[in-house]
Amino acid sequence: MKFLQILTFYPVYLTHFYNSRPGLAQQPYQVQLEALFEDGFGASHVFAPYLKEAGYDSRMLIVNCEPLQRRWLAEQGELALAQRPDLTIHEVTAKQVEAFRPDILYTSDPILFDSGFVRALSYRPAMVFGWRASSVPQETDWSEFDLIISNFEFSLELAKKRGARGTRFFMPGFPPHVARAVAAEEKRYDVVFTGQVSGDHHRRREVLNQLYAASGPGKFAVDCFIPEPLEGFAPEIAQHNHGAVWGMDMFRTLRRGRIALNVQCDMGNEQAGNMRLFEAAGSGSFLLTDYQANISRYFEPGRELETYASPGELVEKVRYYLDHPQAREEIARRGQQRCLADYAMDKLAFGMDELIRETLAAKGTPVPPPTRGKGPPAAPTGEDTAAATGATITDKGKETMTQGTAQQSVEEKVKSCINESVEHLQAGRAIKAMRLAEQAIGFGLHVPGLHYLYAVSLDQVGRHEEALEELKSELAKNPGHKEAAAMAAHLTPLLVKPPRPEIPTAQRGYQTSLPRETLLEIQNTSHNYSYRGVPMIKNPFDFAIYPILIWDKKPRTIIEIGSKDGGSALWLGDMLDNFGIDGHVYSLDIVGVKKVSHPRVTFVEGDGRDLAESFSPEFMLTLPRPLLVIEDADHSYETSSHVLSFFHRYLAEGETIIVEDGIISDLGMDATYSSGPHRAIKEFLAGHGGDYQMEGRYCDFFGYNLTWCTNGFLKRTTPNREVAEAHRSGNLVYPTPRSVPYPENHLLDKGLISEFREDDPAPKGIQSQMSANERFQLYYALRKELVPQGPLLRFVEIGSYSGASLVLINQALHRLGIQFQGLCVEPGGTQQFHEVVQKLSGSVIHFPLLSHEAAQRLSVMLEPGRLPEFMFIDGDHTYQGVKQDILDYYPLLAPGGIMLFHDYLPAMDDANRAAILSHHGNNEPGIRQACQELMEETYRCQRIDLPLLHPTDPTQTQPQLPIIPGVFSTVRAYRKPR
Repeated sequence: MKFLQILTFYPVYLTHFYNSRPGLAQQPYQVQLEALFEDGFGASHVFAPYLKEAGYDSRMLIVNCEPLQRRWLAEQGELALAQRPDLTIHEVTAKQVEAFRPDILYTSDPILFDSGFVRALSYRPAMVFGWRASSVPQETDWSEFDLIISNFEFSLELAKKRGARGTRFFMPGFPPHVARAVAAEEKRYDVVFTGQVSGDHHRRREVLNQLYAASGPGKFAVDCFIPEPLEGFAPEIAQHNHGAVWGMDMFRTLRRGRIALNVQCDMGNEQAGNMRLFEAAGSGSFLLTDYQANISRYFEPGRELETYASPGELVEKVRYYLDHPQAREEIARRGQQRCLADYAMDKLAFGMDELIRETLAAKGTPVPPPTRGKGPPAAPTGEDTAAATGATITDKGKETMTQGTAQQSVEEKVKSCINESVEHLQAGRAIKAMRLAEQAIGFGLHVPGLHYLYAVSLDQVGRHEEALEELKSELAKNPGHKEAAAMAAHLTPLLVKPPRPEIPTAQRGYQTSLPRETLLEIQNTSHNYSYRGVPMIKNPFDFAIYPILIWDKKPRTIIEIGSKDGGSALWLGDMLDNFGIDGHVYSLDIVGVKKVSHPRVTFVEGDGRDLAESFSPEFMLTLPRPLLVIEDADHSYETSSHVLSFFHRYLAEGETIIVEDGIISDLGMDATYSSGPHRAIKEFLAGHGGDYQMEGRYCDFFGYNLTWCTNGFLKRTTPNREVAEAHRSGNLVYPTPRSVPYPENHLLDKGLISEFREDDPAPKGIQSQMSANERFQLYYALRKELVPQGPLLRFVEIGSYSGASLVLINQALHRLGIQFQGLCVEPGGTQQFHEVVQKLSGSVIHFPLLSHEAAQRLSVMLEPGRLPEFMFIDGDHTYQGVKQDILDYYPLLAPGGIMLFHDYLPAMDDANRAAILSHHGNNEPGIRQACQELMEETYRCQRIDLPLLHPTDPTQTQPQLPIIPGVFSTVRAYRKPR
C-alpha cells in the first residue's frame, strides 16, 4: 500500500535550518528531505520513514518548506511554476498527492489540510486520517476524515464535534537515531527548559518565574531556550534566555541538562502526554514534569521520571536531585529505556499499520497481508506464569497497556519474558534472567512479583544496591510479598549504613581513633606521595574526603595557605575542572611556586602570618563565592591562629575553613592535644564558638577523626554583614592579590616565547584590544597549528581596530618563511590602523567595507583552489553579527584551515555578569552562542586547544578593565574538516 504523510514545520525553524546550512537549498529534493528528517524536528510524529519496514511504499512531504517544494517542482520539469512568486502551499501539495496517488493519506496538520483539501483532490484515497493534540477551530471540517488520532481525550472529543467519522487514542513516539546522536553530550546546565511560551502557556510562565526566583549563586541555575518575543517573564529570565533551539539542537540541549523541565500546555485539561515527555526521556535526560492524573499511562513517577504538583515542590525536587546525581541519572536511564522500549518510532509504526488495517477492514476495503520487514517480531506466545512468580496481571494493567505499541498482546509478551527469566534463574544463568526481567518491567504492567524476580537476578550478579531498590518497588506496590520483605530485611543493614550521630562541637575530643602504629606507617609513606609527578603530602583519608567536600561545597574560590611544591593546588584545580565548577585557587607560600602551573591556580608569594599584605580587603570582599579556606602552612600555633583570625572577617555563613594537620598532637603523643593547629582551634572557638561548628561529616567520614585534619573542618553558621553588604553593592572589579606573579608556561618552547616577545607589537606602542595571553595564542595558532597548503597562503582578518593583531599575524607568517597575502576587512579603524595598513601594503589588501559586503566581493575574487587558510573573526560581537560572519566566511575557508575568534566568553552568571557587561558596553557578546551553534554543532569543526603564555594571569584585554572570574583568555579556535 502507498502511504503519504503531510507535515508542516514551524516557519522560524525552517528559516534557521537553511540559514545554518549554506548551499542546502540548491541540493536535490531528496537530499534536502533527508537532511530535514535527520535533524529531528517534530520527530515524535514523523511516521512515514518507519512504515517502510511494515511493507508500505511510504513517503513524507514537508509542505511549507519553500526551498524544498520549489526544488520538487523544478525536478518535475515545472520550472515556470517553481519560480512563480505567488505559489501557494495547497497548489504544490495537491500536485504531489496526485502524482503519488497514495492509498493512505495522513496529515499531521489537519487544520490547514482539512476536508476542503481532500474534496479538491481528483481522487479519494482509501483512507484519510490526521493527528491533533491541541484545540480545534470551530470552523474546522473533518467530515472527509475516516479517523482523527490523538493522545489527548479533549482533542478526540472535539474531533467528533468537527465531523470526524472515527477517533482513536494513539501515541507520539521517539526516533531512536536521536538517542544515539546525542548520547555523548556532556551536562552543562542545572535545569534546562526549552519550548514555546504562547497565550496557551500561562502556567508555564508562572512556573518558570517562580523557579527562577528560587535560583541563584550557591543554589542552582536555570537556563531557558525560549523563542522571542518574551512576554510576562521576570526580567532576569528575559536577560538570560538563550533563544530558541530546534531539531537536533533542541535534543542536544535537553541532554545537556541535569534536569529537563516540562510544563504542560494550559489546554491539556490535566492530561499529560505532550511531546516533551518523549523528547526529554528518549534523549536520556532526567525529566521533571508537572503532575497530571494520567502520567503513569506513559511513565512511572519516581522510577522513570519525576513529577511536581506545585512550584514549591518543584524547587524542592530540583535541589534534591541536583544533590543526588546517582538517583537522578538512574531515573533518567530507566526513562530512556522505557521510551525506547515502548515508544520508539519503528515500533509505533507497526501500531499505525494495525490501526490502518482495522479502519480499512471496517470500511470493507480489501487489505493485503501484513509485511513485517525488519521491524519488531510478532508478539510471542507464553505459558501462564502465575505459578512461577505468584503473579497475576491486573485489570488495571491490561487497561493501561492496551494503548501500548501496535495493539500487540502485551500481556503475552510479559508472560513470555517472566517464564524465560525464571527458567534461566533456576538454571544458574542469572545475567540472562536479569535482562528478561528488566525487559518485562519495561512494558509497564503492574505484575505482582515481577520486581522481586528482577531483584533476585540482580542480587545474583552482584548488583546488590539495585536489587534493594527493586525490592522497595515491589513492596510499595505489593506490601504482602513475604519473600521480598525478607530479602530487603537482609540486604538493608548490609548496604544502607546508618548516619553517624553528629557530636556537638563542645563535646568533641581531639584524638583520632586510628591505631598509632598504622598512623605512623601512613605518615611516613605520605611523604613519598605525588600528584601528576608533583610532590603532595596527602594521606589516603583526606585524599578521599576532599573530593566529597569540594562536590558538596562547590566553592568558586579556594584559598590555600601553604603551597609547598604546588601538588595540592594542582589537584584542587583539576577537581574544579572535573566537577564542572567555575572556580579558582589562590595558593600562598612564603616561597612562591615557580615550576607548576594550572589555568585555575594562582600561586602567591606571601607570609601566612601577615595575610593582609597579600590579600587586601577589596580582593577578599569581591571574590566569587562560596569561599573555601585551607590552612596547611607550617602547622605552628602562630600561623594557624593568624589564618583563623584573618579569614573570620571574610567567611560568609555556610562557608568552611579547614585547619590541617592537627594530627601532630597524636604523632607527638601530646596528651593535652595542644599542637599548634589544635591550640589555635581551641582558642579561636573560645572566642567565636557561637559562629562555627565542627563538621563531623568530614572529620568522622571513615571513623572518629580518621583524618589528618582532626576537628579541623569548621563551618561558619552565622551571617557576616560585611561580606553580605559587599555583595549587595555589586562592585565590578575583581582585583588580584597584591603579590601575584605571573610565571611563564614552563611547558612551552622558550625559543617560541622569545620570538613572540620580539614580534609582539603591543609593548612597542601599537594599541591592542587583546591581552598578552590572547596575543600569544594568536601567534601560537599561526606558528604551530597552521599547515600551509600551497605556495601562497592567504589570511582574512575581520575587525582590526588599531592594527596590532594585523601586525602580529604578519610577523608570525614572516617567521614561517612563506609567501602570504592578507585580506583585511575594516570599515573604520583608528589613525594608527591606517598607518599600519600603509606600512603593510605590500602584503595586505584593505577592504574598507562591512564584513557582509566584503564577503560578497571575496566570494567572486577567490578561486576554489586558493582559499584563505586562516581567518581571524573580531568584528561585530553580537550573536547575529558573528553568526552572519560565520555563514559568510566559513564557505571561503580552505578545508583544514583555522578560524579563530576573539571575545568568546562563558555564559553570564551572578559572579561574572558585571565584569562582562563592563567590557562590552552593557551588552552580552554573542560569540559563544554563534560558535556553539555553527562551528561546533552544524559544521562539526575540531576545537584547537591553544596554550596560555601565563596560565595564572587573569588580565583580560586591557589592565584597566575588571577581571572576569575564571577567564584567562577569550580566544577560541577551530579547524575546518578536510
